[in-house]
Amino acid sequence: MSGDELRQLLFPLTPEAFVDEYWQKESLFIRGSARKFRELFDWDRFYRALERHEENGIGIRVSFDSVNAPGKMSTHLQIAAADVPDYLARGASVCADPIDRGDPMLAEFAVKVAQQLNYVGGVSIKAYASPDGCGFNTHFDKGIATTLQIDGSKRWRYSAAPAVAFPLDNALLTPGGGVRYASRPLSSLAPWERVDEVDESAFREVTLEPGDVLCLPAGTWHNAKAIGRSLALNLSFHPLDVFRFFVHTLGGVLKERPEWRGGLPLAYSKRGWPSGPPPAVTTFFDERMREMQQLLQEPQLIQQRLFQGWQLLARQTQSAPAPMPASVKVTTAGRKDDQTARSTATRQARPASGAPPCLELEQPPSVDDYAGRITCTISVSRLDRSIRFYEDVLGFRMLYRVEALSWCELASPVSNVTIGLAEVEHVQSEGGVVLTLYVKDLEAARARLEGLDVRFDGPTRVIQNAVKLAAFFDPDGTRLVLSEALT
Repeated sequence: MSGDELRQLLFPLTPEAFVDEYWQKESLFIRGSARKFRELFDWDRFYRALERHEENGIGIRVSFDSVNAPGKMSTHLQIAAADVPDYLARGASVCADPIDRGDPMLAEFAVKVAQQLNYVGGVSIKAYASPDGCGFNTHFDKGIATTLQIDGSKRWRYSAAPAVAFPLDNALLTPGGGVRYASRPLSSLAPWERVDEVDESAFREVTLEPGDVLCLPAGTWHNAKAIGRSLALNLSFHPLDVFRFFVHTLGGVLKERPEWRGGLPLAYSKRGWPSGPPPAVTTFFDERMREMQQLLQEPQLIQQRLFQGWQLLARQTQSAPAPMPASVKVTTAGRKDDQTARSTATRQARPASGAPPCLELEQPPSVDDYAGRITCTISVSRLDRSIRFYEDVLGFRMLYRVEALSWCELASPVSNVTIGLAEVEHVQSEGGVVLTLYVKDLEAARARLEGLDVRFDGPTRVIQNAVKLAAFFDPDGTRLVLSEALT
């Protein structure tokens, strides 16, 4: 990577002009040379990234939207990587999301662009493969979408302005001309979310060739169909909720005061719910309002805390690995292996935000929201040394490594549980979550590890009729535990 990825992506437009004149304001089309993205991605890398899509958390969905049925709303199906060539031959478009989880160069590219923009929010890359005449019918996205045409051509039609400025969800145009939000009933929409009519005759049109870039603001109607065989990347930006950012950041200032940590006041009433506002409650709210007003009269303190919060989130966005996709239930088709179909059907190609959960989740996720995979991240001081320990001593297997992030991910012996190693300047080895590894024979496992000079924390603990436990340390002193069930 050159360290100037954003400038090369936007050339001949400057990053300064992009930020000042186009970002979140209007659509941008840049004509590029055929060699512009030659080193970034190609068909071979596309298929290689899909080989381990399940363990890397890459969702693969197909759509039969085509120029032959422009008003038809086809079902989007979730499939396995082995079925991709067959679906492309049958006239379906394939979306792999997030493809950067299976390609270290794309993961590094996304991080570099986020760094150079100082972007706060979710960033991910999708890959779209389409046969002639196929693509996706008219819809808009809740995130800012930047398309990079890699191979072939694709005709895009899009609205001159967003239908909804920064919508909360994706939406599509139904065959009858109505608007339907993804996973949102009409009754749940606020007035500002409603769209009465869509005039597709007023759409702009452009044909993307290899090296071209098209950036559409969130909420912009668009459809795209391939001319011949097409491969494209979509660099997606998912903005952070500003209101939650303010509440989270300034709420931290108020929580320094015990009155803001102790909960709401009580109001005893022999008859149950009081007929009017209890004096104690009214007084409590009045005092909290005065404290909020006092805080707002300290602009320097507010600016300092907001800047610190922005800086922290920007660093998290720019240093995190590519996000796992959020998941919903979808229907698979044409699958002979029901078990594979069920596991694949829990994935949905929509990236999760890179923001902290406290700023992003409106309600706790249900079981169906999870993608059936978990990664445990461990901080290390020397990445190469820790990789050797977890591979050679514990028997884990390398999945991928991103040098720019000082990050790697290893598959554990347990299905769908991986270990992320993140190199940091200072490792906090005490406290926090302890990773427990369940083994069949603890004494045999301990003897093998001790033979490899692994340091244990005292003798094995035996809890009768329950469990054996033996704690040991990795090269940075991070505590791990071996466990053997005795029942």
